[in-house]
Amino acid sequence: KVKAKAYPYMTVFGKTKAFLRFHLKPQVYYPLTPAENVVATAWIDAGFAPGAGKAVIPAHKLYYPGGEGSVRGYKFQMANPINASGTPLGGRSMLLMGVGINHYVTDTLTLAGYMDWGTAYDRQYTDFSNGLLWGIGTGLTYHSDYGDLRLDIASPVKRRSMDSAIEF
Repeated sequence: KVKAKAYPYMTVFGKTKAFLRFHLKPQVYYPLTPAENVVATAWIDAGFAPGAGKAVIPAHKLYYPGGEGSVRGYKFQMANPINASGTPLGGRSMLLMGVGINHYVTDTLTLAGYMDWGTAYDRQYTDFSNGLLWGIGTGLTYHSDYGDLRLDIASPVKRRSMDSAIEF
């Protein structure tokens, strides 16, 4: 399964600023048992803004990975380079990836184990100038008719001074 999105942006007032954000997320699922109740997963999530200069993208449109759905083990938006005051800087591009194993115990209960890697970059494209941050964790998902209820417990592997030992 592959998701690809393009988001065009342009200012309405003031000096004209326009940019495009691209988002690409391929995912792979591979059954490990004949009953297909144990599944290996892998995914990549890449975002970039070609042609966008540093002064063009407003801060709220930068990439801020961290937390659920990105690099679990880090607080929301904290899998980024950070400044001296502990504020995430965000980036014009990002690269995230992860692997995991899901065990579908019943129709309504899934156990998971995973590792996630990623960070944001100041350049228009991922240039690997920042080392990838990575977390490891486990989760439990209850599937209901109204949506999924999920609990993840994860930890950053190489903790920085502002990172918690465990994130829920």
